[in-house]
Amino acid sequence: MSQNKKKQKTAAGEAREINFCNLRLKLVVGWTLLVISIFLWNWKQVKVSTVKEAIVSLRMTAERDLAFRTWAARHGGVYVPVSPESPPNPYLAFLEERDVTTTTGQKLTLLNPAYIMRQVNEIGEELTGVCGHLTSLNPVNPVNSADAWETEVLKAFAQNSEIEEITAITDYNGQDSIRLMIPFYTEEHCLKCHGHQGYQIGDVYGAISAVTPLEPYMAIIISRQKSLIPGYALLWLVGFAGLLWFLKRLEFSSESLKANLLRNRAMVQAIPDIIFHYDENGYYRDAEFKNESKLFQIMKDKMQSDTVIGQNISDVLPGEIVAVLLPAIKRATATGEMQLIDYSYSCKNKTLHFEERLVKEGDGEVISIVRDVTEQKEFEANLWYQSFHDSLTGLYNRRFFEAEMATLDVAENLPISIIMGDVNGLKLLNDAFGHAAGDKLLQEAAQILRRSCRSNDIIARWGGDEFVIILPRTSRETAKEIVRRIKALGAQTEIESVRLSISFGYDTKENEDEDLTDVLIAAESYMYQNKIQESLDEACRFVQSVYDAFIKKYPVEDLHACKVAEISKKIASTIGLSDALVQEMEMLGLLHDIGRATINENILTKKGKLTQDEWNAIKRHPEIGFRILNSCKDTAEIAHYVLAHHERYDGTGYPSGLKGEEIPLQARILAVADAFVAMTSNHPFREAQTREYAIAELQKNAGTQFDPQIVKIFLNHVLLESAASS
Repeated sequence: MSQNKKKQKTAAGEAREINFCNLRLKLVVGWTLLVISIFLWNWKQVKVSTVKEAIVSLRMTAERDLAFRTWAARHGGVYVPVSPESPPNPYLAFLEERDVTTTTGQKLTLLNPAYIMRQVNEIGEELTGVCGHLTSLNPVNPVNSADAWETEVLKAFAQNSEIEEITAITDYNGQDSIRLMIPFYTEEHCLKCHGHQGYQIGDVYGAISAVTPLEPYMAIIISRQKSLIPGYALLWLVGFAGLLWFLKRLEFSSESLKANLLRNRAMVQAIPDIIFHYDENGYYRDAEFKNESKLFQIMKDKMQSDTVIGQNISDVLPGEIVAVLLPAIKRATATGEMQLIDYSYSCKNKTLHFEERLVKEGDGEVISIVRDVTEQKEFEANLWYQSFHDSLTGLYNRRFFEAEMATLDVAENLPISIIMGDVNGLKLLNDAFGHAAGDKLLQEAAQILRRSCRSNDIIARWGGDEFVIILPRTSRETAKEIVRRIKALGAQTEIESVRLSISFGYDTKENEDEDLTDVLIAAESYMYQNKIQESLDEACRFVQSVYDAFIKKYPVEDLHACKVAEISKKIASTIGLSDALVQEMEMLGLLHDIGRATINENILTKKGKLTQDEWNAIKRHPEIGFRILNSCKDTAEIAHYVLAHHERYDGTGYPSGLKGEEIPLQARILAVADAFVAMTSNHPFREAQTREYAIAELQKNAGTQFDPQIVKIFLNHVLLESAASS
């Protein structure tokens, strides 16, 4: 070959390379411009269509107002009682019958259509946000005068009677708004109020105006426009990927195009998805993916070289993936239809999920896009879990249980037992120790139910403190044994020193013709029957448990309570109360501070001055004590005295601000005994005061904080007798 021919051949190769570059650029730019053009057109149409929707809404409002105005005009207006909201219209004073008096003497005044519409529009604007306005270039009432925009529109209506409506987006009260006006024409019945203005039948003498802010619709427009972006991005991406593969095939015709192909691949690497090119037998013709992609990490362990090109999918992919992918490749090449497959692979204690779309590309070749959908699958699984599980306990929720009950109600599952359980004392625990303690109680109950049932049993949280279990192929005796097992485990579980207790009911479907819903209802009924007695007994045990835990944690409180009980008992006896009431006062003295069991330990033992929040927590203990004691029939009577033992005789106490003898006698006795013991005892925040100091304080506050008669009896009798005996 001559030197000249070599030069020509080189020049021709360079020309082909340049032409290929130009072709690639033109195709990519052309595709991008096409997608952008369609996207921008659609972007604009979203705004246009949304504004049209708003105009339709305004038109309906205006036409409704126009119809109502026409009705009112044809009836000559409406007479209504004279009121501050509807006084006589001074602009209708020329009408002889503007004001009339009924046979009963009631004053009525005429509301003409404009007056009616103004009131209706004011109400409509409050309800819908759409501002309606009846206006004219020559209004009877200046309130109905047209603004600048309305004036121009009214002039246009007057000049051209064929105009049915005019709309615009313009400023209204300082914000962009959509406005619409519909004209109305003079009819014979209109002359009653407007004849003196010179109008003739058929004249345009006004219009209905409707306006709504643009801002809410702009939010809709922006939301709709944003929703276009993912679809067009995917459209551009798929088209872009197709162009790249098309250019790749052209590369085989010229070695000089390899450099351009490398640049194309660099661009493809910016795409998070993986692109493969297979032949019909599953051999890789090309591939584009990042080394850090999870699928590549799976393939790398089996690859015989640093590239998959030329290798078969069975050489680099696990067998379970090949079993799904190879048939999809063959279907794509045989039918020409896109194949969508998904597959999973467990790797390093994590399950990876992939979605692959395969499209025929030429004879016997397939191009595919592989997407890592692990996060999406995990999100869907989590969403499914949340849809059918209770977030607090992790058990199934009621919706899942009801669906599963219908599924399990088949002959082969007979006998089917249902257990219904209700946690006792949940409200008491919530009231006393807060909802965190109540949540812990429910979580512990759920754990015990799981431990007591089989893996195929369905356990669900039925309501706030109710659980339900469906047990397929379970006899009544077995259900009874499961209930016994749950109760035994519950007896070993305590939250805030309160034992877990659950009331149960159960029933069994033994025959196919029985309704499983009736079995559920029966189990619930038995549960409520059992709960009536168990909850009462449990409430008393709850009171005892809280008190025992309190004095065990704070022995000084036990000593304080015993002293208060003894003094209270002596005061009651001295006053002459019955033996039963004297004994009741002793119990009241022992339990009056039970509400302090729920107060944070740091507050009870704090040596410095309490903050306002800490003091507020202290002041809640009478109310909490009331709720605890009121739950038990044995202590319900003294609960009211505990609630009032920090009321003051002058009415400045808490929690209810009772005054004088509004405060129960028992609470007044307890207040004196409690104060004396508190002053003469050691506390974390101060040392005990002298006996003389305490007596002086009681005398000083008699009539303000304390009942003066109780103080007198305590000082002159109880205290003196105690001193004499000691």
